[in-house]
Amino acid sequence: MGQHFRDSANPNNEFVEITADPRYASAPLSLGGFSLRNKVGESFSFPSLYLNPGETLRVYSGSGTGGERVLYWGRSAPAWDNWGDCVQLVYPSGGRYLVGYRSGCYQVQIQALSAVEESQGDKHNLPLP
Repeated sequence: MGQHFRDSANPNNEFVEITADPRYASAPLSLGGFSLRNKVGESFSFPSLYLNPGETLRVYSGSGTGGERVLYWGRSAPAWDNWGDCVQLVYPSGGRYLVGYRSGCYQVQIQALSAVEESQGDKHNLPLP
């Protein structure tokens, strides 16, 4: 395997996609004030932008030139643990929407239980699991 296949050599192998699901988003959604966070607490803050219903935004871990619906975190190392991590979409109010793989959210869910409950009344009115 070449070096470009390893996340440690190319952090842009990693990305997170966010879609404004038209079943829940009937109007453009503002991502201003939202952030992505991994299980160790490192975070990426979204610039002021909107996603229309059905649109998808991709955030790459590494560096690059952003385009329409493509952002870059600007990291020189991977952001996500391949053995299990928890992608957290953090609301401006502090509440979190958790998406994990390989049980990566287990510890985060225990620590964030009250934050998730508080976000039920978040003004952005996004659905929580």
